[in-house]
Amino acid sequence: MRVPSSIPPNVPIPRVAELSAIRHDLRTPINHIIGYTELMLEENEDTTPESVHEDLSHILAGGRELLSLVNDYFKDEKFNANRIREDSTLLKLRTSVTQVIGYCDLLFEKTEDTVGFDSLSDLKRVHAAATHWLEMMESTLFLLANGKLTIQTGRTPVCSTRNTAAQKTLHRQFTAKGRILVVDDDANNRDVLAKRLIRAGHNVTTVSTAYEAFQTLDDGDFDVILLDMIMPEMNGDVALAQIKKNKKLKHLPVIMISGLDQMDGIVRCIEIGADDYLPKPFNYTLLQARINAALEKKHLRDQETLYLEEIQTAQARSENLLLNILPSAIANRLKSGETLIADNCDSVSVVFTDFVGFTAYSKKTNPKELVSWLNNIFTKFDEAAEEFGLEKIKTIGDAYMAVAGLPQPRNDHAHCAILFGKKILQCLAKVRQQTGVNLNMRIGIHSGPVTAGIIGKNKFIYDIWGDTVNIASRMESQGKPGRIQITEATASLLNNEFPLEEQLKLSIKGHGEMATYLAVQN
Repeated sequence: MRVPSSIPPNVPIPRVAELSAIRHDLRTPINHIIGYTELMLEENEDTTPESVHEDLSHILAGGRELLSLVNDYFKDEKFNANRIREDSTLLKLRTSVTQVIGYCDLLFEKTEDTVGFDSLSDLKRVHAAATHWLEMMESTLFLLANGKLTIQTGRTPVCSTRNTAAQKTLHRQFTAKGRILVVDDDANNRDVLAKRLIRAGHNVTTVSTAYEAFQTLDDGDFDVILLDMIMPEMNGDVALAQIKKNKKLKHLPVIMISGLDQMDGIVRCIEIGADDYLPKPFNYTLLQARINAALEKKHLRDQETLYLEEIQTAQARSENLLLNILPSAIANRLKSGETLIADNCDSVSVVFTDFVGFTAYSKKTNPKELVSWLNNIFTKFDEAAEEFGLEKIKTIGDAYMAVAGLPQPRNDHAHCAILFGKKILQCLAKVRQQTGVNLNMRIGIHSGPVTAGIIGKNKFIYDIWGDTVNIASRMESQGKPGRIQITEATASLLNNEFPLEEQLKLSIKGHGEMATYLAVQN
């Protein structure tokens, strides 16, 4: 192959280049030759004469030979710019590209009248790629031979395949169809890739720059990105980094594609978050296998996200149910792993309520109406308990039990208990007016120490025990309808902030006579 005596017009003259960059530039049109020729052979297999297929096969063979020669001639470890004028490889290069151009010219004549040959536009692309390659090769050789282009060495060439990963990927059986975004500044590369992927059943969108890709990703939903490493304005590794920083896109599989064969660039992209790498020209079996692997990964991640959302929903439902049964502080202790929860509390105020005449009312009332009435009034009690900081312990029939000062201790628990009692008496009066159910209620309060904890295993409850509970119950059962009866222990904690009516002493089993008071209802 003769080295030209002058550089073709309008060709920029660089100063320094890497062999990997030269290989990349020279292989790009070869990729077009091979890709389009393979497509033509597949698309016209059953509709064109055998001679057309033979000529296409010669073009494909010439393209593959050209690729092999470029890869070999420009190897980092063997290239010598000083031997360009005498190297016999140059003749082989020209022979291969001449073979491609010559068979293209023959096919142009043959296919003018050939019925069923629908790939004339692709044949023109092959011819243009071969012609462009020849011009570019001669320009490169001229620059190298005349010292206008210096080769920068010292980079580590990449291995051509990763056998283990490739073999594992090729054996995958996942064959879902996906929405694929192809990002490549070369129009022919985009066209060949799109045709291949569409033929495989995928939905394909193509863009030429990283900025177009960002806009497209904002507007659409994709399963895989094929991202070229070398592009104008923004290279693929920079675009990849931005994608991986985006919370919405960071889990989207990205396969890097490039004619560059330098390990450091590939490793950098993998470290940033790329899922795989494909060299040009593409092995289409490997391309499809890698896309299937990426789609499977996306599918599994989507399933994982769905399962996690379901688990979180179920967990939230479970936690809400737990909080309906237990105080939040106790529920958190259970979730943290405590299995035996029992606390001694020095001073709390226990509240008991009970409806007067409820048994007679229940006998003459429809069960659904009865439950509805209880649910209505007890809901209002729950709201009042939350308002004044009491913890509902339980309901037993028409009785309601709550405590102030648990599970978090507080000094004003007696005040809170009195305010709670006054509020639920007001709630009952409103319900009586609304429903016409003429029931009254007794309320009893006593303050003192209790033991609190969890009992049960399958149907556990938070409960309290001790004399304070028993005395509060007696305050209710021996109280007056529509009034709040408290002990002297509770009254002593109120600091005269509530008006009280002193009552006759009550006889309490185990405690003898105890002084009691009625809170004045404002």
